[in-house]
Amino acid sequence: MTDIRQRIEASRTWLREFGLQLPGYGAYLEREQRRDADKALRDQLAAVLDQARARLDEARVALADAGHLSSMGYIERTDKELSRVAGKVRYAARGYTGFFDAVKIDNEALDRVYEHDAALMEAVRQAADAAAALVSAPIEQLKEQTQGLVGALQSIETRVEERDSLLRGLDAPSTAE
Repeated sequence: MTDIRQRIEASRTWLREFGLQLPGYGAYLEREQRRDADKALRDQLAAVLDQARARLDEARVALADAGHLSSMGYIERTDKELSRVAGKVRYAARGYTGFFDAVKIDNEALDRVYEHDAALMEAVRQAADAAAALVSAPIEQLKEQTQGLVGALQSIETRVEERDSLLRGLDAPSTAE
């Protein structure tokens, strides 16, 4: 995945560059770029989880084709959990005042947010891999593998909640210049 900070920075136009010369506009633009990067990250992670749901559909078809209808409940429950977590990622709080306002944030705090986001991305990748593995999973391992995927989804949910707490922690205005 492309570093979102780089992608947002690269999208600057000459008009934005001109606007940066106006008093106060640079801080406004920086805040909007953070909001855009935050939304882009959440949308990207939710899209990966949506692709994982498509893998569950493939697993569902494979089970039906093999006549293992009694095992479909594992996939159904896992799909509902995956859908719920994808929604939680997609519609997580859009950010908090201290993180998105024109307040100076020390680079250490910002790095903690980005490191947490990198760990969240890795957790989403692991869940997607677990969903893909369900397509070819032997029927006798299906229950165990769906439980593993549900565990990965719970980890993602916990990370999203931790991320919200981390951003709320940045809500206190900083006076450092």
